[in-house]
Amino acid sequence: MVTLVFGFGAVIKGSGGLHLPIAARVILALALAEFVGAAIMSLLANRPRAYKPLGVKSDLQRMVTDLWFIEADDARRSLADFRVGEVDRWRDNNKIKAAHLQRAIVMECCGIAFLAASIVAIIL
Repeated sequence: MVTLVFGFGAVIKGSGGLHLPIAARVILALALAEFVGAAIMSLLANRPRAYKPLGVKSDLQRMVTDLWFIEADDARRSLADFRVGEVDRWRDNNKIKAAHLQRAIVMECCGIAFLAASIVAIIL
């Protein structure tokens, strides 16, 4: 990625021997913006999240005080309810991560499309 950014900078800034049309420079700048946006979305997708598994203090306190002396069938049902809540929290966090990852993929594809468009602008 760093090499790509330096390459974009060299092409956009230009040098004495390389003359790019202004349209190609603008499209290359857009491609760079898309790649940077994709990198940011990827970092957000990989950011640690609080999954809060079963065993937080409020869950355990209720299990020890309220549910300790109930019948086995009711206890299994209560434990299943706790587990369903845990899975729901995991699913919600994974949904957020998936949305960031989808945005990153779309931005990467747009960046590649802009690169292709800039090559066409350079050739024509």
